[in-house]
Amino acid sequence: MLAGPVLPVRLNSGTPAFDGHDCPPAHQCERQVIVTAPMTLLLMLFLVSGAILIGISLPLIQGRVRPNRWYGFRVGRTLEDPKVWYLVNSYSGWRLLASGVAEIVVATALYFVPDLDVDVYASIVGVVAVAGVMIGLVQSFRYLHQVTKEREAATR
Repeated sequence: MLAGPVLPVRLNSGTPAFDGHDCPPAHQCERQVIVTAPMTLLLMLFLVSGAILIGISLPLIQGRVRPNRWYGFRVGRTLEDPKVWYLVNSYSGWRLLASGVAEIVVATALYFVPDLDVDVYASIVGVVAVAGVMIGLVQSFRYLHQVTKEREAATR
C-alpha cells in the first residue's frame, strides 16, 4: 500500500496512543498518522499515465494497428503507404514505451526521496514525461524521413 508522508500528532492524556494504551495523566503521547498527501496522488497519476503510454505503444510495436485516421503515427506519408505505416508506427511505439517506462521509474524513485517538495516532484516527473514524448516525436519524424528516402531510392 502506498503511504504519504508520516506526520506526528500529539494526543492529550486519556486518548488512546498508537500502541492502544491510554496516555498517562499529564503526559502527551505521540503517534504517527499516515496522511494521503498530494505527492501520493501525483504518484498514482504518473503511474497511470505511464501505464497508458505503455498500453498505447504495444499494439503499435506489434504491428496490430492498421492505417487509420484515429490511432498511430498519422501523417500523409504513413497513411499513403501501409509499409511505411507499419515501420514508422513500430518505431514510434518503441519511443512511447520508453517514455512510459521512464515516467514510471522516475516517479517511483523520486517518491521515496526524503523531504522532496511536491512541486519539485511534479515538475521533474512532468518534464521527464513531456520530454520523452517530444524526443520520441522528433525521432519518429526523422525515421519517417529516412524510410521515405530509402523507399524512393529503391523505386528508382
